[in-house]
Amino acid sequence: MLVIPLITGSASAVTDGETIWAHLASLIVVGGMILMFAVYTGYTAKRRTKDANGSCLYKWGPTILVFISAFLISANNLRQVLQDNHLWADSNARGFMGPGLLEASTAYQCADAGKCCPATDPQYGKLPMMTVYDKSCNQTGTDWKTTCEHVDLPWDFACNAGKAEHYLTDFLAKECKVKEGVMMAGVPWGCSVKGAKTNQDALVKLTNWTYIFGVVEGKNGSTDRGTYRGDADTKACVAAKIPIGNCGLFPVVLGTGCHFNMVLSCLGGTGALITFGGSYLGFLLLMVGSLWNAKICTKVNQAKYQWDALRAAEAGKQVKAAGCGPGG
Repeated sequence: MLVIPLITGSASAVTDGETIWAHLASLIVVGGMILMFAVYTGYTAKRRTKDANGSCLYKWGPTILVFISAFLISANNLRQVLQDNHLWADSNARGFMGPGLLEASTAYQCADAGKCCPATDPQYGKLPMMTVYDKSCNQTGTDWKTTCEHVDLPWDFACNAGKAEHYLTDFLAKECKVKEGVMMAGVPWGCSVKGAKTNQDALVKLTNWTYIFGVVEGKNGSTDRGTYRGDADTKACVAAKIPIGNCGLFPVVLGTGCHFNMVLSCLGGTGALITFGGSYLGFLLLMVGSLWNAKICTKVNQAKYQWDALRAAEAGKQVKAAGCGPGG
């Protein structure tokens, strides 16, 4: 059976290869382009001279600002690359500061009971975090999502799962019912797998994997999937009629419970510092350096002077025309 990895929205999720390369490409391309522009501003600095006080700031100021902006703007991409390669550990600690400022690479607050859990956001709160369907079901027609056997994983459960293992075990031990609970706007969620007594039974039937036995610790404490913890789990898998090769799936998303809304109000300390003190400040410096390098103030003054001259010339024509009129 097809295995559905539950990694959507997790701060600690195992990053796939395409995403890793995308982060690295963004770091190289964006950072490289801004550095090239900084070199260009340095090359064109010869067009500028020192100011009246003999200061070099007027000449080299744009280059300095653009160089600084390249590193600030690249800070978030660098954070992602370091996190992808386990060189800067992430964390499922909750709260604005979490494990401490810059102690972890996690940008957003791990979800808890509050606005940063998607269960409280209308955008997500009307839908489950994920629904695992029976892939052998005939998915034709418009009603297959309700007629095919499935198990809903609600957001509030996913947000709490990382607090303690009992949140996961409690959910898996719950009776498989079509309406196990209600989400926002009165939308029900539940389990519709026939013959399954519990959610655990239903998930095993749908995927032929276990969703509880086994967890392995990776580099820097990150959670990985696919390894079970030993003889006890082997016996449990055998009892559940799960092939040993499939024994040990412990979804990262449920192992950490780090679900969040990626909005400014849910930034953690590290994320806020890198976003405002890095990306936003970097783009501001890049804008100032670019306009300074283009001598925008001089050009604005020239445009204002030309406008005033045109207005004065037009006013003179009007005065002259009025003086040549009857009785002038």
